[in-house]
Amino acid sequence: MTGDPDQIGFAEVGARSEQEALQRLELLVAVSKVLAWALDDYAHVMLQVADTCVPAFCDLCAIEVTAPGGEPQVLAYRVSPSAGLTAPPVWTPAGASCSPTRAPTLSYPRPKDPDAPRRLRERLGAQSLIVAPISAGGVTLGWLIMATGAGRRGFRPSAVSVAQDLSSRLATAIQRTLLYRESVTSAQHQAKTAQRLRRLAAATANLAGAATPEDVLHVACVEICIVLDADAAAARWCGDAQADLSAVAGTPDPAVVEEAVTTAMARGSGVGPGWMAQRLPCADAGDRAAIAVLSSRRFSADEELMLSSLAAMVPVAFERARSTAAALAREAELDAVLEASPVAIVRVGITDGVVAVANRAAKQLFGWSKVPPAPHRGEATTRTPEA
Repeated sequence: MTGDPDQIGFAEVGARSEQEALQRLELLVAVSKVLAWALDDYAHVMLQVADTCVPAFCDLCAIEVTAPGGEPQVLAYRVSPSAGLTAPPVWTPAGASCSPTRAPTLSYPRPKDPDAPRRLRERLGAQSLIVAPISAGGVTLGWLIMATGAGRRGFRPSAVSVAQDLSSRLATAIQRTLLYRESVTSAQHQAKTAQRLRRLAAATANLAGAATPEDVLHVACVEICIVLDADAAAARWCGDAQADLSAVAGTPDPAVVEEAVTTAMARGSGVGPGWMAQRLPCADAGDRAAIAVLSSRRFSADEELMLSSLAAMVPVAFERARSTAAALAREAELDAVLEASPVAIVRVGITDGVVAVANRAAKQLFGWSKVPPAPHRGEATTRTPEA
């Protein structure tokens, strides 16, 4: 080979730079293809991104995100076994401390390195380190951390733009996944709310069909367990003019029921560990009533509205059942008086002459063992009583 050595060296550097640029372009294309599948389970996709970066671009790759609670969470962690790094078997989130700003941090073994990235690079035994925040809309969603070992050429400033491009694509994928999850959650919430409204409508019909006040309370407990998918429920109705009534569904803890019902009667409503209660609006000022629902999970605001809606229905059904029971009791009392009367009493239809009611004295008088099913007109007057 002939020629100027300086020109030959310059050509080699140019060729190497061109090759590195091509490799980085191929890396970005490969990562984009992987991220295109990130929709619901983006944690699995992040592992594929790390596998794509190691060892094509770096010897260590860690992807961290901020969990809903605000704490950092590791989604992906890959290390090349031949890199000579002293990397831990399990990655501890470090992006927040190494990159407090939204600009990527590049750490070389030089005195001007910031302390946090330098300490992390030295702990890993890395030749160079990049920490790039994954940001979107002014919000930091996570961090991309990449390092090179002693056997690889260290990152150069041009690698920062690649890391920034990668973090931008990761942010887009994470945002897309979060939006998808929000839409799915919203659709599920709407479907669940519609289902609960249908169950609430069915509960209204079942409450209307309850025959006695005790049945109303029992049906209310059963229905609220169905509507809210709860473990148990309890209801209590206290009044000055009647004995206290109560009902349960499931096997609630008596101590929890007492706390919930007492709180609701005193305050109107209440929520405690494992329970939610609502006062029942009684028409009689002397009555006090409440219904409580128990579950091992925490109740939502929508479920509180459901309980409040059902609680508004219970007193209406309760008063109707109480009025019906009182009317039946009066009718039974009147029937008992008529049956015990020594005077023969018969009720006959005005238009058809059918005997509808006959007391015991009437049956004895006319020799009936029971009320004739379809007597003829005037039959009761054709028989002459024996002397």
